[in-house]
Amino acid sequence: MDGRAGVESSCRPGCSVDPGWRLVELPGIESVVPPLDAPGVEVWRDAEGTLCAVGYRDAPDHCLFVPSVGTFRFNGVDRVVRVVPLSCTPVDVVDDAFHRIALPLALQFSGIEVLHASAVLTDGEVVAFCGRAGAGKSTLAFALGRRGHALYADDAVGYEVSTDRVHVYPLPFRMRLRPASAAWFDAPTYLKGSRGPVGSPSGAPAPLRVIFLLEPNETGLTGLLEVPRLSPADAFSAVLPHGYYVVLDDREVSRRMVTTYLDLVSQVPVFILRYAPGLVALEEMVGRVEDEVRGL
Repeated sequence: MDGRAGVESSCRPGCSVDPGWRLVELPGIESVVPPLDAPGVEVWRDAEGTLCAVGYRDAPDHCLFVPSVGTFRFNGVDRVVRVVPLSCTPVDVVDDAFHRIALPLALQFSGIEVLHASAVLTDGEVVAFCGRAGAGKSTLAFALGRRGHALYADDAVGYEVSTDRVHVYPLPFRMRLRPASAAWFDAPTYLKGSRGPVGSPSGAPAPLRVIFLLEPNETGLTGLLEVPRLSPADAFSAVLPHGYYVVLDDREVSRRMVTTYLDLVSQVPVFILRYAPGLVALEEMVGRVEDEVRGL
């Protein structure tokens, strides 16, 4: 275990949601992953079909196995995420998976829901981008960052609904671009898989202004860019699949998740951003996003 047994990792500074959460290593325990087709097991794969994570219950804990990293365990009793790392997994890899994958899931047990999204901060409010893997969430956020909008999140947007406002809690993040996007921006530092800079938004939670759901146009027609606004009913069914969850057999957590997402789409405008695949329309997309945000 590289001599790390019993090590506790404090959360990075500058984040208003995860102070008090700790990452604690469990020494001398094997990571046992249940069969992927077993009841109650959730399996996540990327666009290429590569296994990304496996979620399951091992009472009283919820567990998340991340290939090449190890197994994270957490529950609703304390603010501790316990990890059983795979042999010789570097400390920084475990720490990155904790902040990028495990912590967003664990936050659900403290009443904070998390969207799988990237985001920017403009005029003090958060603009979030959801979409399937490879849809361009990080690319669009990065492009807006080049236009002066502060990068605020990549992969995880944690939020809480109050009676009249939805607030986003800043989480540490590492902006990660796919090779084509990194080349387009000439930004190799942000290439997915690199140890690029970590962003740490600071300050109080910020209001969530709008959500854009990225939807590549499958017809292959170029020059097609549509930004229709969804009704709350359509927005609910469109946004809910982008929520973080471990397993869906926890009725209390699932019920709270559904209720919170209903409240979310009743308060926050949701748009579909339908575009021709590729990067040639990126500047036009950025302009349309800015126009829609200004018009709200």
